[in-house]
Amino acid sequence: MAQKHPGGMLRRARERVLMAPDTRANLIGFGLMVGAVIAIGALAFWIGAPRGAPVEVDGVVVGFGLEETEIGSLPLARVQVEGRLATVRLPRGVACAKGDRMHLLKSRGGLGARYEVASRVCSRPPEA
Repeated sequence: MAQKHPGGMLRRARERVLMAPDTRANLIGFGLMVGAVIAIGALAFWIGAPRGAPVEVDGVVVGFGLEETEIGSLPLARVQVEGRLATVRLPRGVACAKGDRMHLLKSRGGLGARYEVASRVCSRPPEA
């Protein structure tokens, strides 16, 4: 009587386990999940990525505030620019007052305009 090689039975058992219907469903689900994560990441990048070079614009400081973070408080300024209010983070040590002209850099993103402080931050409005 011929004996079967035990390695052949193990190989067939492994193939059955790898190709079981529930395993295939798990692999398909995993692939869909990976695809969804990649799609969400690409969408987030597209929304946040700036489009084009930043443009210098001027606004008027209308108020100040603070943003609390893990490393401490960060100064903010509310600026009237191009007919809208924008909030920008200020570098520490900047001496601006309400009514000063603030120089900003405007960049376009997927969600609209984004403003940040330019290299020279504030200047006094001309005396009338």
